[in-house]
Amino acid sequence: MDGPDLILVAAVRYPWGEIVTGRRHRNVYEAMALKGITSRDGCEEGFVGRSGTFYTREAATRVAISARQISADHSGALNSEQLWPLTPAEKAKWRDG
Repeated sequence: MDGPDLILVAAVRYPWGEIVTGRRHRNVYEAMALKGITSRDGCEEGFVGRSGTFYTREAATRVAISARQISADHSGALNSEQLWPLTPAEKAKWRDG
């Protein structure tokens, strides 16, 4: 791989080690709930890069800065909305429930 890694998707790492990805963290939890997994205990939110590496929100911030996906002066943990703005449909759904 040439150059820095690039953040591709939101991800949740479950306590048993499984990493599930989706457009947003909320989408991951919704998909897992459909499989009967509703507890978030022990889950770690983060992102997966082009390399396939799971990054915590904090580590993903550094990756996204290095890849110029977000501003170099960004501080704090990364949120998917900072990489990919909410669509009108997402805004409506999240506002309504």
